[in-house]
Amino acid sequence: MEANAGMVAGSHKRNEFVMIRHEGEPGPKLLKNFNGQECQICGDTVGLSATGDLFVACNECAFPVCRACYEYERKEGNKSCPQCKTRYKRHKGSPRVEGDDEEDDVDDLDNEFSYRQGNAKAGSKWQLQGQEDVDLSSSSRHEPQHRIPRLTSGQQVSGEVPDASPDRHSIRSPSSGYVDPSLPVPVRIVDPSKDLNSYGLGSVDWKERVDGWKLKQDKNIVQMTNKYNDGKGDMEGTGSNGEDLLMADDARQPLSRVVPIPSNQLNLYRVVIILRLIILCFFFQYRITHPVPDAYPLWLTSVICEIWFALSWLLDQFPKWYPINRETYLERLALRYDREGEPSQLAPVDVFVSTVDPLKEPPLITANTVLSILAVDYPVDKVSCYVSDDGSAMLTFEALSETAEFARKWVPFCKKHNIEPRAPEFYFAQKIDYLKDKIQPSFVKERRAMKREYEEFKVRINALVAKAQKTPEEGWTMQDGTPWPGNNPRDHPGMIQVFLGHSGGLDTDGNELPRLVYVSREKRPGFQHHKKAGAMNALIRVSAVLTNGAYLLNVDCDHYFNNSKALREAMCFMMDPALGKKTCYVQFPQRFDGIDLHDRYANRNIVFFDINLKGLDGIQGPVYVGTGCCFNRQALYGYDPVLTEADLEPNIIFKSCCGSRKKRKGGDRGYIDSKKRAMKRTESSVPIFNMEDMEEGIEGYEDERSLLMSQRSLEKRFGQSPIFVASTFMEQGGIPPSTDPASLLKEAIHVISCGYEDKTEWGKEIGWIYGSVTEDILTGFKMHARGWISIYCMPPRPAFKGSAPINLSDRLNQVLRWALGSIEILLSRHCPIWYGYKGRLKLLERVAYINTIVYPITSIPLIAYCVLPAICLLTGKFIIPEYKAIDLSVAFIRVILWLHMELQKQYPWYRQHKHFEKLQLEISNYAGMWFILLFISIFATGILELRWSGVGIEDWWRNEQFWVIGGTSAHLFAVFQGLLKVLAGIDTSFTVTSKASDEDGDFSELYIFKWTSLLIPPTTVLVINMVGIVAGVSYAVNSGYQSWGPLFGRLFFAFWVIAHLYPFLKGLMGRQNRTPTIVIVWVALLHVNEANQAEQLIRLTQSKRSTWSDQPDPWLDLDAADSASSSVYVGPQDGLRDADKITALPGQPRGVDFDQYAGHVTVDPKKGRALFYYFVESPHRSSSKPLVLWLNGGPGCSSLAYGAMEEFGPFRVKSDGKTLERNPYAWNEVANVLFLESPAGVGFSYSNTTTDYDQSGDKRTAEDTFTFLLNWLERFPHYKHRMFFIAGESYAGHYVPQLASLILHRNKRAHRTLINLSGIAIGNAYVDDATNSEARYEFMWSHALISDETFATTRRSCNFSAIINEECVKATTAADAEAGNIDPYNAYAPVCVGSNSSSESGTSMADIDPCSDTYVEAYLNDPEVQRALHANVTKIDGPWSSCTDLPWNDSPTSTLPVMKQLVNSGLRVWLFSGDTDTVCPYRGTVEAIKIMKLPIKNPWRPWYSDKQVGGYVVGYGGLTLVTVRGAGHMVPSYQPERALLMFSSFLRGKLPPPS
Repeated sequence: MEANAGMVAGSHKRNEFVMIRHEGEPGPKLLKNFNGQECQICGDTVGLSATGDLFVACNECAFPVCRACYEYERKEGNKSCPQCKTRYKRHKGSPRVEGDDEEDDVDDLDNEFSYRQGNAKAGSKWQLQGQEDVDLSSSSRHEPQHRIPRLTSGQQVSGEVPDASPDRHSIRSPSSGYVDPSLPVPVRIVDPSKDLNSYGLGSVDWKERVDGWKLKQDKNIVQMTNKYNDGKGDMEGTGSNGEDLLMADDARQPLSRVVPIPSNQLNLYRVVIILRLIILCFFFQYRITHPVPDAYPLWLTSVICEIWFALSWLLDQFPKWYPINRETYLERLALRYDREGEPSQLAPVDVFVSTVDPLKEPPLITANTVLSILAVDYPVDKVSCYVSDDGSAMLTFEALSETAEFARKWVPFCKKHNIEPRAPEFYFAQKIDYLKDKIQPSFVKERRAMKREYEEFKVRINALVAKAQKTPEEGWTMQDGTPWPGNNPRDHPGMIQVFLGHSGGLDTDGNELPRLVYVSREKRPGFQHHKKAGAMNALIRVSAVLTNGAYLLNVDCDHYFNNSKALREAMCFMMDPALGKKTCYVQFPQRFDGIDLHDRYANRNIVFFDINLKGLDGIQGPVYVGTGCCFNRQALYGYDPVLTEADLEPNIIFKSCCGSRKKRKGGDRGYIDSKKRAMKRTESSVPIFNMEDMEEGIEGYEDERSLLMSQRSLEKRFGQSPIFVASTFMEQGGIPPSTDPASLLKEAIHVISCGYEDKTEWGKEIGWIYGSVTEDILTGFKMHARGWISIYCMPPRPAFKGSAPINLSDRLNQVLRWALGSIEILLSRHCPIWYGYKGRLKLLERVAYINTIVYPITSIPLIAYCVLPAICLLTGKFIIPEYKAIDLSVAFIRVILWLHMELQKQYPWYRQHKHFEKLQLEISNYAGMWFILLFISIFATGILELRWSGVGIEDWWRNEQFWVIGGTSAHLFAVFQGLLKVLAGIDTSFTVTSKASDEDGDFSELYIFKWTSLLIPPTTVLVINMVGIVAGVSYAVNSGYQSWGPLFGRLFFAFWVIAHLYPFLKGLMGRQNRTPTIVIVWVALLHVNEANQAEQLIRLTQSKRSTWSDQPDPWLDLDAADSASSSVYVGPQDGLRDADKITALPGQPRGVDFDQYAGHVTVDPKKGRALFYYFVESPHRSSSKPLVLWLNGGPGCSSLAYGAMEEFGPFRVKSDGKTLERNPYAWNEVANVLFLESPAGVGFSYSNTTTDYDQSGDKRTAEDTFTFLLNWLERFPHYKHRMFFIAGESYAGHYVPQLASLILHRNKRAHRTLINLSGIAIGNAYVDDATNSEARYEFMWSHALISDETFATTRRSCNFSAIINEECVKATTAADAEAGNIDPYNAYAPVCVGSNSSSESGTSMADIDPCSDTYVEAYLNDPEVQRALHANVTKIDGPWSSCTDLPWNDSPTSTLPVMKQLVNSGLRVWLFSGDTDTVCPYRGTVEAIKIMKLPIKNPWRPWYSDKQVGGYVVGYGGLTLVTVRGAGHMVPSYQPERALLMFSSFLRGKLPPPS
């Protein structure tokens, strides 16, 4: 079958078979028909004898047998004709065998010794015939390969490759079980309509001979391995002890070894386990004999729960009794099976990849898995990759086609440069030095080219995904116009497509690629398809027909090969002579990418993979965990393993009950039978057996005869496919003989038909076992029950890596599926509690399986036990006798006792309190000792377990936490769903777990809240425990100190529950200020106590007035104040502008036509102080627009949060906290705007010196901002000579004039223009404490917010120019209370009462949502946004907030003197004010201007916007005051259109329009 030969689709039952070929391609290549008589054993032509006549093997009946089969029968078989049973006579040229001496024929010794040379021509003939056939065997696609030297009598040991001969050819027959890669596959015609006996396949005689021969071979191996004398003397049968012997010895070394845990760790661990078991017995003796009469139900419930917990511990603990590690020797594997310069003898492996829904299991992830398989470090002719598409999605098919094309470039790149991992997505995402250990000069260039190729490949895949989002009404159509056969995923034919391999899969270097096959099994209504298990069984059969690898390896679509030598690691066990015959599978641990750093929900399962499975590996092997597992195909077929006598020894229970086997004379028949049954499956790779074994083999002939299956039983077991049945006998792989590819494809379609498994043992005894959603556990259990062992392989570099659901709801649904599968097994006939006792399952392995299926039941006592502390706290009762509570509170009680005794000694009055007499607790030393020892043993077991396993304490604690989380949620639901399914027949459907990669970065999925009913039980447990704690503490506080003693145990117990459920609580909360409504509401509640600009300003004002003092204003004499300042730091800025450029903000709308920049500018390198900025250029001729610096007030509030995101920035944050919308009235329409978060400590601005924050104040802010500007202009030098304006609002009434004054002073001192300052503008400016405070209450009174009486009291009691007094505090507090819950920024705007109140806004406030603060904080707390902004480089401790409460050291009471200096300097100065602001009301600004005594140049008049009065303007000498009608404290937020018109007028230096 050729790669890319077109798709094959069909249905066996409907007699449909269609080959969809690519346009212009020829039909399938037909096999050559051979004339002449055919051999009735192998199907080859009989051939001619040495005299040129037709070869006749038997002179009695002339049964057609070729020369090769004749020689094989004489040498290895019964030496007689299969038909008439007459002993074969020796023909001329045949080697002599035992018994030939009795014949009268002349010995042809010359011909005997020159047989190979004499028959070279004949050998070449059958080699040529095999080459002309289209060969699908993965082990025979290349030149003849070397056989591994066998240390048996008559075999070579030098490693030389013997020439091809009919004798060697005969070993390749299906009965031999091994397909020699050095020889062609003989064509054998198998007609399904004919009886298998006609081919010898179903013949009892044939089966007897083959199985007997295999048994002799196996014994021969054991005997020959004992023939070595530690290197002394000659090797038997070789006559040599030289280099050949040494090489053979090296090749015979074990391929792996067991690395035991150090005895000093393991023995102590076991001792502690036994001691803990003893302590548990005494603990229960105490608990049961000390009931609590007044809380009997609580006591009884707790005891029952504790007993179950103890049983669960026993089931979990004892399978870890003998943990081991393993180590592989890849060099020895290569020496034995893969020598350099010789054809590889490694066994062929078929790799299965399963996928269902490409929209939930992205094709790009599947493609990476497939690419890692195709690039694996293993002979390409030995690897075949089968992708099962159980959703029959054309998207998967097309993506696989693209993957096959990309593999032609990717695979040679991987192998040439030996890169790891070989999944491109994860290779290119590695944050490592990719040049390490790379020495080829071309690597960098080729890597860049390959990365570009991969990015183009990703784009093509993404295009396919985008196209697949909407299914056409008429269904999908293939490129050649053919309708896609799988348009109906529940009713479609089987489909097969070979993309790579054999004759059509060459890479860019001309080398062959592994075979890649797409498979979608047939599905029809009314048939059970058995989900993943059914898909895997279909892959077993189709792979057996097409390639028949000796071993299978299955991975999920998201589990890529992280270690290219993973297959070799598995072969170190599978091909090991000692382990391979009895190993059913090699399980690799699961490792995951994309897990959050602290593994909140224990996704890594480190405790299970690194502790439990290591323990099982020392017994009978780990359980099968569903992926990353390499199988022995024979084990999946339901065959028994080849066990040694030691393996067949009765287990310890059998010995203890019935005595040793040696002492029994007649009672060991069952043991002997089991030995015979196990020994019937043997490896057939050794063609020579010793004659002394013949008699023993004949003795068991009749017993073996009864075990052979007839043709009918084979069909009942495996299904009605002669080709597949024949393949099951080939233990070492290789395809069964076939006539032509077309019949082979037809057979492949047949074995994946939906009715193929009817009335067979598929899913019952062979293949993946049905009956549970966790088919992996059930399948592994069935194999272990037959006596197979499994191996746990943990290479230093993890073999596979995958993805795991890190979202809480997804994780719980995953655990629910696992737990439900366990319950299904528990209630089935395959339950380990009662199934398989006639097999060879070891006791502790059975205990482990029992623990695997009963653990969900623990959820019931766990829920009860977690609720008990809350009930105890609410009722005042406890589960153990009062004043004898030392279960969980022994430490607290000991402290109380000690304090009690000390107080009694020192204070006589203390002894008089009778209620403390109860505090003696009356605990006997006997009972207390066992409680203390129990806790010590628990901790000791855990510590020792961590020590020998190497697991970290955090991983162990996360496992403990999620045990409680899963137990109180998913496990509980699984118990009830399992009961409903088994008892009521109500099935549960599961959705496929999303396998999407963390493209959002920073584990965004972790914080998404998805509601599911699984959250109800643990939430209830959390709430009632919190309520219980509050109730218990309140009771103790009200009752006095005598109540605290009994409370400690209950409180500790409740806190224990909450601590275990803490990750669940975090999952409910999501990421602060991001995620859905529940978190938004939480933030809104907290927002009540969070400072904003108004509250920051009021707080600062009250602080200053409480300590009023006349201090000199440093800004009035900058010559003196600035002379002591050190030189301004200006650092190198090369390349930083490009690094700061923002590609796109997450959630931004389409069509953004301006550049954005963001980043940090260092202002003090010694202390590590840096300020954060966000800069947006104008979309219209930005090169001609001025530069504007915007500063928000507070002090301590963010210009990014308010100015950029809520006022006049280019975007506004939507109510979802994730997406942005364009602001049509953004100020970058008329200017290039620079938003600065200042000082350090505000927003994303930071200092590496914590004490810097204590030095915050006006002076530090102005100096750092000036330093920032100089450095920023070096970073953006083209703005150096641009017109520069400073604008701000609120407390920027300090920032702006002080910075402007500093700039003018530094320009003057430098005798040049450092910064081209052209003007300043301040909105609702806080410039004078007294006028602002007085105007605030005047505004409230004049706008009917407070009463006349309250206002009169305020005016009478308060002197806002002096230190505040108590009367003034009372008056202003009463005024604030009278005003009620209003928005201080805008007296007429609604307040935020929920997640979104925009619908309540009035007409004039339609552009502002009162909850905008919440949305902005949610957006800026998103790690993806922070990464796009190049922000939060120091990883802020806690959530980012819009305002920071910094200690403020210097703040003059008025900046009017500085303002007056700026006015006199001729600088353009504008003040604008929203007329509904109560924080910095416009009347305060007017009164402040009056203090400066500026003349009026342009009298008060209205100005217009959109034919409406936009506000009022008055021009003073050197200063302009503008009011904005209907605006509040943040003018652009409330009146964006009017604000833009006003600001553009400021930039032009013209008053707003009068009409």
